Amino acid sequence: MELMSIDRRNFLLAMGGALAGLAGCSAGSPPTDSAGRTAQERTVSLETIASGLRTPLGIEFAPDSDRRYIAEQQGVVRVHEDGLRDQPLLDLRETVVTGSETGLLGIALHPEFTQNRRLFVRYSAPRREGT
Repeated sequence: MELMSIDRRNFLLAMGGALAGLAGCSAGSPPTDSAGRTAQERTVSLETIASGLRTPLGIEFAPDSDRRYIAEQQGVVRVHEDGLRDQPLLDLRETVVTGSETGLLGIALHPEFTQNRRLFVRYSAPRREGT
């Protein structure tokens, strides 16, 4: 019983000290950004950059230009640069199995994309015999 009361007393003392220390951290003015605005004064907004896509689920940004590669679940990779191109860059609709959580699942640019222009896709394929 004596041991428990000492542990409880030490715990309460430690918590009291921690709370007193934290109380001192909130003093002063709130942090601001480079324009002098506080978090409450900053705003976040959304802007539509492309429309007419069917189930877009991944996007990669070209490091060397204002170009985006957009993966759609049904198996299409589209390019958006000054608008959405009419023809897909890659069309895997004949290869990809689509459904609830299947289809074209991801896209990634090669680490040296600016030199080799390679990109990788991850998708669901039909079952093969023996699998």
